[in-house]
Amino acid sequence: MDISEKIRMLRKEKGLTQAMLAESLDVARSTVIAWEGNRCLPEGENLKSIARVLDTTVAFLLGESAAPAPVPALSERGDGRVQGAASIILKLSEARYMLETLDEESDASDVHIIDELVSSCKKISWRLLSEKKNSTLIE
Repeated sequence: MDISEKIRMLRKEKGLTQAMLAESLDVARSTVIAWEGNRCLPEGENLKSIARVLDTTVAFLLGESAAPAPVPALSERGDGRVQGAASIILKLSEARYMLETLDEESDASDVHIIDELVSSCKKISWRLLSEKKNSTLIE
């Protein structure tokens, strides 16, 4: 099984659409389609983010590990706030997707509010990750 098949399999196991995965990774849906279609490969931070969102390891995605062992929970690594923000982003992405596709009477302002909340959560996550990286460098 190659990386594209693994991404598709894990995404479906989590009940995510390509659009939902794209939103949670802050990439275009066409990027997820290209990854799953084996037209291009995710690299660097995208690869790490895919592993985090899909509860697996980069090693599994790259074929260096046979089992899709979940990454230890961020709360177990002292990053509970980052995990909380990531969870909120995923839930907001799901809500936005449902609002746009299922609610025929959705108001553009509702989608805008969700987009603003997602943006805020992403900023918080990056700030927390940056703080953790800086504290690790100091130690």
